[in-house]
Amino acid sequence: MRKKFLFFATLYVFLRQNNYYKAMAAIKHDSHLYKPLKYVDILTDYGFKLLFGDKELLMGFLNALFEDDGKVVTSVRYLSKEIVSVTRRGRTIYYDLLCKINGSEDVIIEMQYRSQDTFVERSFYYMAQSIMHQGDSKKNWNYKMYPVYGIFLMNFHLPVKDAPKKVVNEVVPVFKGTDTVLTNKFRMFFIDLLNFEKTDESELETLFDWWIFSIKNMGRISYRPNVVKPLERLYSRAEVAAMNPRQYREYERSLKATRDAYSIALTERNERKRIREEARTEGLAEGREVGLAEGRAEGRVEGEKEGAKNANIATARSMKADGMSVDVIAKYTGLTPDEIDNL
Repeated sequence: MRKKFLFFATLYVFLRQNNYYKAMAAIKHDSHLYKPLKYVDILTDYGFKLLFGDKELLMGFLNALFEDDGKVVTSVRYLSKEIVSVTRRGRTIYYDLLCKINGSEDVIIEMQYRSQDTFVERSFYYMAQSIMHQGDSKKNWNYKMYPVYGIFLMNFHLPVKDAPKKVVNEVVPVFKGTDTVLTNKFRMFFIDLLNFEKTDESELETLFDWWIFSIKNMGRISYRPNVVKPLERLYSRAEVAAMNPRQYREYERSLKATRDAYSIALTERNERKRIREEARTEGLAEGREVGLAEGRAEGRVEGEKEGAKNANIATARSMKADGMSVDVIAKYTGLTPDEIDNL
C-alpha cells in the first residue's frame, strides 16, 4: 500500500512539474503574451504591489525620502486599504496603500498615472479621512493626533498654477508669509516623475535618485544596472524571467491597463493638437467673424472633453470586463467609483 501511494505521489508531482514547464514554454512562444522585458514596470498596478507590498523595500524607499530630515523608519505594519464611512450614505475610501510606521505614524501612498483636475483636493480628502478615523475607537479622544504622511507619485505634472518644477514638492501647514511650520504631523509629498530627468545611472547622486530612477524606468531597462545595495532586492524580485505563468499573466493584465491609459492620454493630446491646427487653418482661410470663431472654439473644446470622457468610459468597460477592481480602473481612467459602478 505504501509503495502504491509513493508511486502515485511521484507521478502527480511529475505531471504538475511537466505542466508547469509546458505552460511556461507556451507563454514564451506565444507572440501575443511573451515580451522580451527585463524587469517589471513599477508604474503598473502589479509593479506597485511588488515594490510597496514588500516591507523591506517599503522601508528602504521611505528612509531615502526622509533622509534629509534624519527620520528613520524601523518598522512597517500594513493596514486595510479600505476605510468605511461612519454614515450609511458616506463614501468608502480605497487607498492604494495604507500602513503604519514606527508603531504610530500613518503613511498613505498613492500612484496616479493620469491627471485629474481635482487631484490636489482628493489628496487632501484622503489625508483628512485618515486623521478623522484616528478617533473612531477612542471614547474620550482629546484630538491629539499621530503624524500622517501622504506620498503621491504622479506620472504627470501637479495641476497647480506656478507649481515649483521639482521632483518632490512637500506640503505642510505654515503661517502665511513665513517659513514657520504650524505642525509636522501633516505632511504631503507630491512626487512628479516627469520632472525627474536623469536617464543614466552615472547621473544618480543619491539613494533617492536611485529609487525614483527605478520607479520611472524599470519597465524600459534591458540590462542589469550596477544598482546600489538597498535596491538589489527590488531588481531581483522584479525580473520578468523569474515569474511563473500565473504571475506573468497577472502582470500582462496590469500592463494592459497602463498601456490603455497611456494610449488614451496620447490620443487626447493628438486630438487637441489636431483641433488647434484645424481651427487655425480654418480661421486664416475663411476670416470668420470673431464671435463665430469664439463659438466654434468653445464648441470644439466641449466636443473634445466629451470625446475624451467617452474614450475613458470605453476603456473602463474593457478593464471592468477583465475583472479589474474599481480603484485600479479609477486610477487609470480618471472616472469616479460611482461612474464605474454604473457602467
